[in-house]
Amino acid sequence: MKAKLNYLVHRLRESFWFLPALMTIAAAALSVLMLRLDRELHLSITGLLPWSHGLGFVNARLIMSTIAGSIITVASLVFSMTLVALTLASGQLGPRLLSLFMRDRMTQLVLGTFVATFVFSLLVLSGLGDPSDPGEVPPRASIFVALVLTLVSFGLLIAFIHHLATSLHADNVVARMASALTQQIEKLSGAAARSGETGSQLDNPWVDGQVVESAQGGYLQTIDVDALVALAEAQDTEIKLLYRAGNFVCSGEAIALVRDGCDALEPVASGVRSAIVFGPKRTHAEDPEFAFQAIVEIALRALSPGINDPYTALTCIDWLAEALTRVLNGSLPDCVHRDEQGRARLRAVPLSVDGFFNTAFNEIRQSARGNVAVLIRLAETLARLANIAGSAEQKEAIQRHADMLARACERSVEEALDKQDVQDRFDDIKAALAT
Repeated sequence: MKAKLNYLVHRLRESFWFLPALMTIAAAALSVLMLRLDRELHLSITGLLPWSHGLGFVNARLIMSTIAGSIITVASLVFSMTLVALTLASGQLGPRLLSLFMRDRMTQLVLGTFVATFVFSLLVLSGLGDPSDPGEVPPRASIFVALVLTLVSFGLLIAFIHHLATSLHADNVVARMASALTQQIEKLSGAAARSGETGSQLDNPWVDGQVVESAQGGYLQTIDVDALVALAEAQDTEIKLLYRAGNFVCSGEAIALVRDGCDALEPVASGVRSAIVFGPKRTHAEDPEFAFQAIVEIALRALSPGINDPYTALTCIDWLAEALTRVLNGSLPDCVHRDEQGRARLRAVPLSVDGFFNTAFNEIRQSARGNVAVLIRLAETLARLANIAGSAEQKEAIQRHADMLARACERSVEEALDKQDVQDRFDDIKAALAT
């Protein structure tokens, strides 16, 4: 339950509407507070605002209506133009650019400020009293707050235009995706360090068991590990998952196995289904390979004949090397989850170094045939990673991809000097792996 709640909180924090909605609610509450202060403490507040002594109801209504109208007009125009720019940029960098833009805090802050200013001005305008009532006074402090919010909104608008111009640059987009990826890898390494175990520690392995079928189809987005461990402990059994976050599962397909000997299969199956969340798309919450694929997608588009931008592909390879460096220097979490007595209760599908290398390099290598610059950069990256590889698993993954890259270069590189450059990199890989 805790894992699912954390997942929902994560999705809520990353949703585009969450921060603007909070700011709008705060603006509505502020308008009620300011109108009340204006009515009850207007003498002392007016003394703090000498410029508003001659402000009457007519001018107050005109100012607030002007602010509300101009704010919503400018916001609509700017964000419409922004979506046009994003649509054009996503054709080059991929549709995931839109989701990256929607998660951007600066974008959410600017939109929230504009909407909050509009709501505040509209509510203050609707709360203006009757001018014929001698007990009513113009809400001078509320108007002052509205003017401040307007100035802040237009200041943020200028900053947003600069932010948008820089954030749509391909190098900055790749760097932001790589930053999120490295943070995710560090979380995996931290979890592995806390557990003190690795994915290879599998005691009493078993293959067959009672099948648990999925009640729905879609991408597996999150797994409540704590709930599954508690479920298996309560039924004194063991559960083996057949998929991990990021995999697509069809309805009616086997998603888990329950160790033979469990007498209450139906309650366990129901608990397994409720602990797994499916959705229409992959997310990066528990799926680090998805973040790798987001960078790979930009590289593939850059290598396509329609775009033909090898420099962006080189940038993607460099940041993939940074992420893989974190993988090689860290450790992957244990796929066996145990109860407090140390008994294995849940076996998940493990992450592997080879899987990360496949996701990072396979499609780029396949699309880079004939592009000598990209092939050389791939070889340089493998040589760099070979220098820090420590375990046999890591060296085997690098050697396998070096062999595939060598065969691709042999088939697609024709110039003798280019072949020599590539061969020099492979010699570096061989020397590093032999150390």
